[in-house]
Amino acid sequence: MKKRTFLAMSMAAALTVGCSSDDITDNGGGVNTDGKSYVGLSITLPSVNGKRSANDVYDMGTADEYKVNDLTIRYLDKNGTELKSFTYTAEQLIWSTPPAGEGITTTAVLPVEKVPFSEKAYALVEINNPMGSSIAANSVCDLKSEEKKSADFLTGDDKNDFFMTNTVWRDGHYLVPVTPSATENEAQALAGTHTVYVERAAAKVQLDVNAKDKANWYKATYTVPAGLSNAGAKIRVSDWVLDVTNTKMYPIRKFRGNISYNQGGLPDDDIYKFYRFYSWNNGGYRTYWAEDPNYAEYVGNDFNVITEYPENPNALGGVEYCLENTFNVKNQCQNQTTRALIKATYKPVGDEFKLGTTWYTIGNSSTPLSAKALTALVAKAIAKKGVVLQEEKMTAGTKPFVGEMFTIGEEKLSDEDIAKVNKDLGDLTVYKNGVCYYVVRIKHFGDEMCPWGDELNAPAVSGTKYDEYAKYYDDNCAAYDLAYLGRYGVVRNNWYRITINSISQPGTAVIPTLSTAQDDEHYNYIQSTINILDWAIRDQGVNL
Repeated sequence: MKKRTFLAMSMAAALTVGCSSDDITDNGGGVNTDGKSYVGLSITLPSVNGKRSANDVYDMGTADEYKVNDLTIRYLDKNGTELKSFTYTAEQLIWSTPPAGEGITTTAVLPVEKVPFSEKAYALVEINNPMGSSIAANSVCDLKSEEKKSADFLTGDDKNDFFMTNTVWRDGHYLVPVTPSATENEAQALAGTHTVYVERAAAKVQLDVNAKDKANWYKATYTVPAGLSNAGAKIRVSDWVLDVTNTKMYPIRKFRGNISYNQGGLPDDDIYKFYRFYSWNNGGYRTYWAEDPNYAEYVGNDFNVITEYPENPNALGGVEYCLENTFNVKNQCQNQTTRALIKATYKPVGDEFKLGTTWYTIGNSSTPLSAKALTALVAKAIAKKGVVLQEEKMTAGTKPFVGEMFTIGEEKLSDEDIAKVNKDLGDLTVYKNGVCYYVVRIKHFGDEMCPWGDELNAPAVSGTKYDEYAKYYDDNCAAYDLAYLGRYGVVRNNWYRITINSISQPGTAVIPTLSTAQDDEHYNYIQSTINILDWAIRDQGVNL
């Protein structure tokens, strides 16, 4: 089994990652070197507690996702100095499943250990820790330089080696206070009261179609509903990938505490109340939000951005893991929001169109054109016969007409002819092999707890329009933070299940470029549902 270690410096630095100064100020945490003190401790994962809404569902996931290959418990004093650490292999740990309905995947009581301290210490647990020397002094893990994808670093190549560590309590604490006992028996009896709740550092995303049998391709095919332009067109969804994923993370969730997310002071029964940020039942050991290293500032090279669709995408129903990606409301923009990039094949209405053949649009028109129809329009524009479309030279995307696209016999169109075509018809959009792309920007709290703008008369911004977002944010920052903070985002230990419900129009002919516009748009061609699971599940359904 490979040996894993945090850098020594990360221990002190970690105290700044997610805890307040009150975490470790209540006593001296003195060291006793006589070796007569004992500590018993229990570990519980992943931490789940209660429900806040109908959108909260929990699922333990696969056995590989909560597998413990190795575990290190570190005891720190009030200054973050390590007093003692113990490391256990998988064979040394016995895990048990709590009673149904407890919302806990598995738990284990660690062996009672003799420790060189007699006063309160603070426990930090690291499970399947891959960090090694990659942790910087500021406790920010920058994975841009990793050869493999960032998420693989936290999950293991075989997705059975998930990095886990202390979860943050509702008051912003993550270190667990532990008081040593004078005897082994006493420490054993107190082990259940010294409980460390842990969580995975990675998030999980799954995309599927709203179909019972995905093995049959036609079950993944949608029809544009009646009453819409292109009604009756068919769209077959093939696969998907994650895009705009973070490359930076905190080893431990950073959570400022509830009060800082409730500065607007809204009534307790308001839908925008701060309750969405944590679960307060039975000690409130589950939090629902986090701040990542680029939370308040956009840094472009902090994100993995897809420019070419990968050769090995995710199948429908497949999952992909990623780092946490959150932001304040001001930075809730398309170029910073993790999204599912979906590849599909669009077949327009008409016998001249087959699934998988290339089709076209011109100018601002959305009317699909076959190769024959496009050729006829070009011939009409230049008033010449014998025009031939060189379809093998067509590449996907929107572009002006050029001479190489058409010939008359063996001769290319003249510059004069091409100029006339561009003037009369406008730019050409090529849907190569009928392929198009859709995006679903991933919602965290989503529409239920963060409904957008005038959809539900949001406080302080009632009646605003989507394109007025930035102007209103500057004047109503507190209200916006309270109402919309966390509407979008990806948080660790959450499972985002995206279900495509319907598709209404063709997507883009190439991978859509990122913009600085806000996440919510006037229009959306894909309608989906996102459910978030203990993995806390967040379901998102989309209509495209």
